[in-house]
Amino acid sequence: RVPVIEQKLDKIVMNVAEAVSTQGTSGLDVLRKAPGISIDPSGNILLNGQPAQIWIDNRPSNLSGQDLEAMLSGTDGASIDKIEIISNPSSKYDASGSGGIINIKTKKLFLKGINGSVRVGYDGANYDKYYNGANGTINMNYRGEKTNTFVNYSPRYSEDFGTFYSETKYGNNLLTANTKTESYSRAHSYKIGQDYYLNKKNIFGFIINGMSRSVNDASDPETGSTLFVSGVANEFTKTRMDNGRNNNSISPNVNYTHIFSEGHELTANFDYSYFDLNNTSEQENIYTNAIGQFTRPDVLFRTNSQQYIDIISAKVDYERILLKSVKFEAGAKYAVSNTNNDLLREDFLNSQWTKNNSMSSKFKYKEQVTAGYLSFARQFGKKWSGKAGLRGEYTDASGEWISANTTSNRGYLDLFPTLFTGFTPNKNLRFGLSYTLRIQRPNYFQLNPFRMYIDANSSLEGNPALDPQYTHQLSLSAGYKSFLNVSLVYQLSEGAIIQNPYFNTTTGEKLLKWENFGEQTFA
Repeated sequence: RVPVIEQKLDKIVMNVAEAVSTQGTSGLDVLRKAPGISIDPSGNILLNGQPAQIWIDNRPSNLSGQDLEAMLSGTDGASIDKIEIISNPSSKYDASGSGGIINIKTKKLFLKGINGSVRVGYDGANYDKYYNGANGTINMNYRGEKTNTFVNYSPRYSEDFGTFYSETKYGNNLLTANTKTESYSRAHSYKIGQDYYLNKKNIFGFIINGMSRSVNDASDPETGSTLFVSGVANEFTKTRMDNGRNNNSISPNVNYTHIFSEGHELTANFDYSYFDLNNTSEQENIYTNAIGQFTRPDVLFRTNSQQYIDIISAKVDYERILLKSVKFEAGAKYAVSNTNNDLLREDFLNSQWTKNNSMSSKFKYKEQVTAGYLSFARQFGKKWSGKAGLRGEYTDASGEWISANTTSNRGYLDLFPTLFTGFTPNKNLRFGLSYTLRIQRPNYFQLNPFRMYIDANSSLEGNPALDPQYTHQLSLSAGYKSFLNVSLVYQLSEGAIIQNPYFNTTTGEKLLKWENFGEQTFA
């Protein structure tokens, strides 16, 4: 029997196929049970408290936040074979991200003929009212002598709410803000794939993943902010917000594997991902005094954001056994991502919608990463093992903020060493020590200088001059049998990317702007 939890030199493997509890659950439920993994209220999946990248069958999903949550909620937990929890990725993996990688491996069915499964799930929660959710999965698989065909479809519906509360003191004034929003989401995801077993040494295949997701959320019209002057309520602001998001994506993959012999193989992957994102928002602020009289004209504006993203990548990986005891891995990868964003801001003035040129934004962003890596691993006797690798990545990034007449161009070469050592004194105890260097490149949301509003007095803004963040991570782990794992993690981030707060002492307005901020430690 395979144990549910296996501690490898550079990762923890959770053998989900061996757990009966996965029957009737979703992929998100399975992840919640994995060691070190948590999910924050925004749907971000965290590994040891840091945002993690999610890979599916050794390939990046290119999804995050609520889109990723919707996809995993519609995944049948029984279709997952194992989850690899890689808190310190080796040189084989991309160096981006500080929270590590969670690689979800799905089952490969070897039963010939047609088989399938259907799963339906419902969840609900009672707060100020009852919120509903439903999801399901249909899996179909056909395996012949030399082919394997699989189709998956997963719908999901959910109702959620969120609250935002803040207090701001300046002089004798106090500004409180309390906003509640309700959200309704519908998502459809699908997966189609085909494997061709040309012979025992050559396998060719393709996979197409896709998702369509729409979200509508609105604020409670009775919520807003209150300005107190010397302890007396002076002005009330009611904020009405109606937001809509439509996300459509498709990600085809073509792959080829050549097996020279056991432990000696070459794999090649070509991936393309396309995202069509449309976000709309309408906001109205109404200002009154304590007796309901209007203190200033209403502010009404709306935005319409169109975003198109395409990502192309090609990579080759090679592995073999050298000198009978050394595992050698090498590979190369090229990836390019293009982002095209057009955001229109309109204000309602003189009974008509008028374009706000200063707050409308057009920008294009392109990032190219060329990478190569080497890795060596060896078992030293029965108790000691070690692994060392080096990855080099050259990044060429350019941004053109057309509305702000701003451009940025930067290219840089980085080397990322990885070191692992393991000690197993007996069959019940194991210890591990590792060091990795990671990079977090600013994304286009953090670079975009356009200002987005949370409420009438709070906003967010990007920064085109952001530099990458580098994180050194040292980890010491210990395990006892298959049920106890303890890790001590220390991280030192240089040029940490954070949201720096700014405050207008005259108006009480708050601004969070993305900036690099010295060093940051985490333990």
